Amino acid sequence: MCSIEEISDILQKLVSKRDLNACFRLYARCVEWGLDCHGFLGGHFVRAFESCGSLFDASRHFLRLCQPNVFTWSAIISAYVSKGFCEEAIQLYKNMVHSETLPDAHTFVTTLKACSQSKFRIHGMLIHHHIIISSLEFDGHVGNTLVDFYGKNFCVHDADKVFQGLKETDVVTWNAIISGYARKKNLQECLQLLHEMEHKGIKPDNVTIVNILKACHGCASLNGGKLLHTWIMENDFDVDEFVWSSLIDMYAKHDHIKDAQKLFDSFSTHDEVTWSTMIAAFVVHNLWEEAFLLFKKMQCLCIKPGRVTFLNVLRAISETFFFEDGRLVHAYVVERAYDYDRFVLSSLIDMYAKCSSLMDAKVTFENSQKDDPASWGAIINGYFQQGLVKDGFHLFDIMKMKGPIPHIGVWNVVLAGCVLNEMECWPFTLFKQMEDEGILPDSTTFTHLVKACWCSMNLEHGRVLNSLIVEDGFDRHKFVGNSLIDMYTKFGKLEDAHYVFLHLDKTDAVSWNTLIEGYAQHQRGEEAILQYRLMCLNGFKPDKVTILSVLKASAIILAVEEGMLIHATAITINCESDGSVGSSLIDMYARCGLLNEASKVFERFKEVKAAWNSMISGLACNGTYSLGAYPLMRSYGIEPDRLTYLCLLSACSHLGLVDEGRNHFVTMTEHWKMKPTVEHYGCMVDLWGRVGSLKEAHQVLMSSPWKKSSVVSWFALMHHSQVHGRFDLAKLCLDQIVWILGCKNESGYRLMASFFCDTRLHDHFDGVRSCNLDAKWRIPGHALIEAQGRIHTFVVGDKTHEESQAVYLKLKILSSSLRYQGYVPHTSMLMQRLPHISEQGSFSDAADYALPQEFNFTVREHWSSTLFNLSVVS
Repeated sequence: MCSIEEISDILQKLVSKRDLNACFRLYARCVEWGLDCHGFLGGHFVRAFESCGSLFDASRHFLRLCQPNVFTWSAIISAYVSKGFCEEAIQLYKNMVHSETLPDAHTFVTTLKACSQSKFRIHGMLIHHHIIISSLEFDGHVGNTLVDFYGKNFCVHDADKVFQGLKETDVVTWNAIISGYARKKNLQECLQLLHEMEHKGIKPDNVTIVNILKACHGCASLNGGKLLHTWIMENDFDVDEFVWSSLIDMYAKHDHIKDAQKLFDSFSTHDEVTWSTMIAAFVVHNLWEEAFLLFKKMQCLCIKPGRVTFLNVLRAISETFFFEDGRLVHAYVVERAYDYDRFVLSSLIDMYAKCSSLMDAKVTFENSQKDDPASWGAIINGYFQQGLVKDGFHLFDIMKMKGPIPHIGVWNVVLAGCVLNEMECWPFTLFKQMEDEGILPDSTTFTHLVKACWCSMNLEHGRVLNSLIVEDGFDRHKFVGNSLIDMYTKFGKLEDAHYVFLHLDKTDAVSWNTLIEGYAQHQRGEEAILQYRLMCLNGFKPDKVTILSVLKASAIILAVEEGMLIHATAITINCESDGSVGSSLIDMYARCGLLNEASKVFERFKEVKAAWNSMISGLACNGTYSLGAYPLMRSYGIEPDRLTYLCLLSACSHLGLVDEGRNHFVTMTEHWKMKPTVEHYGCMVDLWGRVGSLKEAHQVLMSSPWKKSSVVSWFALMHHSQVHGRFDLAKLCLDQIVWILGCKNESGYRLMASFFCDTRLHDHFDGVRSCNLDAKWRIPGHALIEAQGRIHTFVVGDKTHEESQAVYLKLKILSSSLRYQGYVPHTSMLMQRLPHISEQGSFSDAADYALPQEFNFTVREHWSSTLFNLSVVS
């Protein structure tokens, strides 16, 4: 028979070898000797069974003990915590207290670790109370754990109170409090604590640095991260791979991928962690080829990749469609025995599916254990990605009958497949099935459903879905909110989009870009530029999407100074060389009348089709003969597209070139076999109308597939009919426009009123006014001007502008001069908005429409651009 000490020593050796069978044999001997219920040995056996991977045997042995002591209680609590059963560990602690066994410092430390999740915070605070009763609050180990507990629960104020109350602190204590502030992204406090550590003679370690780098979040913290990097280099700090990886990750998250790569290249040696971090950084920035090349280099140096590396490399291959390379990586995955990892397996299936090799995806899936929902989701997604909708649904049905129960992720895959394949009603049918089966939707579910609404052009469904999103508490979620903003902007409901934006808990660059792009798409350039300025003030860096939207907005309102500033920003963020940005710059400069600047940009993009389109359109807008650019474009080997011909037809329309326009239209349809859009037909109608060929214009419009819906074309024909005195045809156009817009649409009434004013049919005009007295159809017009770095808006009847007194004085002087010269204002166009004007009206009656120009004369001291937008804003 062995002594207690000898049995304890043997147990520790068996634990180090993870020999569970030997532990059982020793336990059987202890039963024979009557030592199996010994208090000291009981705790050792609990730890031994748990360490050898059998929590069940550890629990069974614990239950056999009649009166477990504090050591045994601590052992079983520690066993449950180490396996992640935190709730059960907390319950064991309660049972221990009820058994009147007093916890010791080790018990408190172990149980506090179980309370690190926020849902157990109250339990942790109760344990803190027990610690104070036990007079252990000044114990170093207990104090460190308390600081860590409060920090992990984001209670940094309580963590700091405990920290300040400790009599002795070490690097572990400081790391715990720094970690707490890092979780709150309080970089300034973290750096202050680092300074205090050094002042008190406590040397920071690698954990300290990694924790501080975690606080480097957001644009403002990049400088702090760089300062920390400099501090590391200046102090010759002995850093490990985790610090280097954290630095690479910090630069990558701040979009400084070149700095991250420069840091990576500066290392003389690398381990798997730094390689994996750099590959992940490339993948996050969509640098797929760079990620895969780095993986190849890693292989050449015989560095064995881990699970995370494989996941990132497989994603890179999925995006680049390097099928053969994917096969090689698959072989390497098998060699490294990661083919049984469910995440790697799902990534393999997804990679094959995206590389259009469903056969390999299916074989990989068939060779799996088929008990993982993620693998099922990957293969189902593959079928939907390839347009095999029936096969995807069939596999989904098989999964529900024979496979694992589909979780929300799989349902979301099927929803995404329906949206991708434009199955208008199916997403909502699936959503109903989810509810019937008790599956709770998540943010991804609502994101797909919102996309389904705007894909099917169903605003009513979108509003109902928005209400449901609010009910479920997802309206403030960033991704759901961004989807709602996108949906409302696509429907032209910009006020609704802005409302959603303002109520998001947290905005990102996507939120701002979506809103700015929405304003620009709907010709509301002033609001787009305002939101861009607010975006910059809130610390968000513009990207390529931002640049494109703001350039479009600048072109809309002819804000050339703003356009020049955004051009400088494009150079700063290295996206000026992008073809789409170059084309937008050409368009902006050309619309603003700066053809020399447009030509300078164009010289760098002669190989880009969109640049030619922008240049042709810009030359036409400025009354310059632009059709000569088309043969030059063809000489560069660039084939035209429908947008090219739209620009050409628009140019012909602006310049009144009937024969050239007709030839281009025929060439587009007969030679290039392009189907004309409503815009092409609109240009042809306008072209014939400008030269007075109203019969041909009407014939073109009637031959258009959109003759019953094209308001713009009918409006153009009506305008030209009025100009050329064909009031019968103008009346026909008017009837068609009002029919399209609907009798309740204020635009229709406004148009009718304008028509009857122009044709001197005042009785009809009064009748139209009496039909619709709603003020919304008489929203005052507005005009814009860019001067002295600002965009000024003037509204009819508004005198709130700070320079209005000087402007009106200047206008009065000009009006007197005009009357003295014998000029009389033409007032018929104003009658529908200003019914009190007589036919002998004065210049002052129309004064509000000249406000921007008078402001320009009054306060401008340098060149500015002006845009008059006198249409009614509805």
